[in-house]
Amino acid sequence: MFNFYSLSSSSAGNCLLVQSDKAVILVDIGVSLKKIKNELDKLSLTLDNVTAILITHEHSDHCKSLNSICKKHNHIPVYINEPTYIALKNIYQIDNLNVKYTSINTSFEIEDLTITPFEIPHDAVQPCGYTISKGNKKMSIATDMGLVTDNVVEALSNNDFAFIESNYETEMLNTCRYPYYIKRRISSNTGHLSNTQCSDIITQLIPKNTTHFMLGHLSNENNTPDMALKSVESTLLCNNIPLDTIELNIASKDCLSTVISLEK
Repeated sequence: MFNFYSLSSSSAGNCLLVQSDKAVILVDIGVSLKKIKNELDKLSLTLDNVTAILITHEHSDHCKSLNSICKKHNHIPVYINEPTYIALKNIYQIDNLNVKYTSINTSFEIEDLTITPFEIPHDAVQPCGYTISKGNKKMSIATDMGLVTDNVVEALSNNDFAFIESNYETEMLNTCRYPYYIKRRISSNTGHLSNTQCSDIITQLIPKNTTHFMLGHLSNENNTPDMALKSVESTLLCNNIPLDTIELNIASKDCLSTVISLEK
C-alpha cells in the first residue's frame, strides 16, 4: 500500500495524509483537531494510528493544531527543520512538541517510507516541500511557493504523483477586495502559485516523466476548481499536449479527496 489523501486543502487550512503498509503520516495540520479526527474516521483511522507529522512551514494554515497535538497527542513525533520549530515556539508558545529535526535535501526514514525535504520559495523561515518514496514509487508535495525554481522542478521530476499548488486566478486576485499589500504578497516570488504558473510547471514536468497530478491549496476567495482545471487544459492544448497525457485531480477545499493509490 502507498496511498495519498488530501483531508483538506485551501488557503484556509491544509492537512494531507500519506499511508503505507507500516506508516500513517500527516503532512501539515492546519485545520482543527476535530476536523482531522473526522476525516481520519472516514478512512477508519484515528490519531492513535498516526506514525508521524511532517510540517512544511510555520504559517497557521499549515500548523493550526500543533498546540492541541502537544497537549493531547504528544506521543506523535513531529518532523520539522530547526528554524521552523524556533519560529513556531515564538509565534504559538509551543514548548513540549515531540520534535525530530530534519534538514533540507537530507533524507530520513519513517518505517517503510523515505522522506526528503526540498527547498521552496515562500515567505517563511525555511519552508519546504517533501518527496516521499516507497521502493521504486515516489510522490512529491509542493505548495506555498511564489516561484517555480529549478530545485522544485528537479524534486517534482520522475514522480509517480505530484501534489501542486494552484492558489489563485490572476484576474480574480487583481479585482478582489484584498488590500494592495496582500495582493502583492500573494503574487510575489515568495507568495503563492497562480493557475497559470501551476499549468506551466505541469507542462514542464510531463517530459520529465511526471504525469499524475492533484491541484491543491486553492484560494477560497480568488480561485475555483473549474478555473484551475481549465487553466491546465488550456495550457496543455496550447503546447500541443493531448489532455489524455495526464491524470489530473483537484483537492477538495474542506473534505477528503479522491484517494491516489501508487501501489495496490
